[in-house]
Amino acid sequence: MTRRTIKIFTVLCILLTTAPSWGDDFDEGLSAQHYGNFETAINEWTPLAEQGHIFAQYSLGFIYEVKNKYQFAAYWYTLAAEQGFAAAQANLGTMYLDGKGVPQDDKMAVKWYTLAAEQGYEGAQTGLGGMYRKGKGTPQDYKAAAYWYTLAAEQGYAAAQYWLGVMYRDGKGVPQDDKMAVKWFSFAAEQGDKEAEYILRVMYYQWQRRSAGLCLRPYVDEDCRIK
Repeated sequence: MTRRTIKIFTVLCILLTTAPSWGDDFDEGLSAQHYGNFETAINEWTPLAEQGHIFAQYSLGFIYEVKNKYQFAAYWYTLAAEQGFAAAQANLGTMYLDGKGVPQDDKMAVKWYTLAAEQGYEGAQTGLGGMYRKGKGTPQDYKAAAYWYTLAAEQGYAAAQYWLGVMYRDGKGVPQDDKMAVKWFSFAAEQGDKEAEYILRVMYYQWQRRSAGLCLRPYVDEDCRIK
């Protein structure tokens, strides 16, 4: 079970125990979703969501996003996000980033990513790191990017581990450190990140070539550092 699954399962348990009158209906929707019967899930969850059931709102948003009905997805994500549900905030941030269901707006993406990231949601932390790294919706800030990547990477999020490796490799936001780069690339590669695996191979081969006084082009700069 992943950390994200544990978080969502914990929230679900709290919601079902604090609102017992919603439990059976929500379970019916959950079972329907599990078997791909989205319409039944929608029918079960919509009345709950309209009453403010935060997980029903999030789950409706997720189903509508899967069905490519982005305006409906954004609507339900917004209601859950405004109640502070981190997963909904993160997904809503991505919808603003991509302009799906809402006008494309990098600043709004940063807003929702930040709210979710501050709750420890690793996907949002990674997304926020990317916004700072690229200077989208916020001034470019490599230190802030590295900070958020680090928080997500330490939770085991492969994409953050990859990008933190890039930051250490390039010395952006953190001191340049090939050993730290290898550490984070390795963590990401162990989770199946192909880009991290490729960079590790290039770095290893380049170190071998460097020890012989050679440089491998075009993968390195004039100082024999990996590009």
